[in-house]
Order: sequence, then C-alpha cells, then structure tokens
Amino acid sequence: MHIPVASINLTLLHGLSDRFALSFLVCRVLAGPYSILWPSFTVAPQWLTPAICYPCWALMVFVYVLQLIWFYKIVEIARKGDKAAEKED
Repeated sequence: MHIPVASINLTLLHGLSDRFALSFLVCRVLAGPYSILWPSFTVAPQWLTPAICYPCWALMVFVYVLQLIWFYKIVEIARKGDKAAEKED
C-alpha cells in the first residue's frame, strides 16, 4: 500500500496548523488580557500620569484586537486549509 507524499505533507501541515492555533489561543488570546491588559489598567495608573496611560492603553487594546483578528484567520486556515496553497497545485 503506497501513500502519496503530498497526502502525508498535507496531513502533517494540517496537524501543525491545529497545534499552532491552539498555542496562539493560549499564549496570545487567553493569556494576553490576564498578563498584559489587566495589570496595565490596575497598576499603571498608580505610577504613570493619565497623559501617558491613555495612549498606552489605546495602543495595547489595538494590538489585542489585531491578535483577535489574526486568531480568527489562523482558525480559518486550520479548519479549511490554505486557499493560496491549493491554487498553486
């Protein structure tokens, strides 16, 4: 029984994309608010002036929203596969 190499590569790639999506979820989406956003909203005002806090908070929330958008795209690729790679074949 011969298994095509392309099939093995796609299976491996799909498994890796699932694991990448899971690690991105844990490290960026779930741990981000707890380790970065929450301390900045609770501790930073004690040490910094509002003129410095507000722009920093806005930038941190903006970066977190970007991470959520990227996570959505990563999950799409993990579920459906990469359309660009399919077009090349």
